[in-house]
Amino acid sequence: MLRQSRVRPRKLRMNRATLALVFFAAALPTGCWTPPTADRRPSGPPRIIDQGIIVEGALPPAIVQSVDRATRTVVTRYPNAPESRAYHVGSTASALTHLFAGDKICARASAALTVYASPDGRLPNANRSSTDAALGARVLSIDPSYRLLTLRYADGNSGTFKMALKIRLAQMQPGDDVLIQPLELVALSPCAH
Repeated sequence: MLRQSRVRPRKLRMNRATLALVFFAAALPTGCWTPPTADRRPSGPPRIIDQGIIVEGALPPAIVQSVDRATRTVVTRYPNAPESRAYHVGSTASALTHLFAGDKICARASAALTVYASPDGRLPNANRSSTDAALGARVLSIDPSYRLLTLRYADGNSGTFKMALKIRLAQMQPGDDVLIQPLELVALSPCAH
């Protein structure tokens, strides 16, 4: 009579070094991650990708130069900035009555963005006078799953904005230019000196 022999399976033993090597080898084909950059220029003909994108964001602390309560206008100057900037104060910002020249303020502003692709950095089909009062930025990154658009400003800082569904994020790419037209201050409060 033949006996059936049992073969016992070997236990697979991995020490920590082997386990780390397996995980490293699995991650190796994915490549290295590099941070996004806004230094590249877009391809294709000059074109406006999307315009009239309304966003809201915090401004850096500024010093009030003058206040006109009748027209609801505030002129501010930012540290290390060569010129002053005038803003219309929206009806939602109630601190205008308590604001005086020399005060340091923290504010939130709304702005209209125009995203455009241009190899030379100029806004297609626009006269130069309309861009003089605007700020410039570049698209740094786009996250279509969360609908986030991250911009790199001329001063090196960056900001991220949540985009509405109607915004054409799929047509945007890092390096696209952005024209920022300030609309109004939506919140205003004194900052600590």
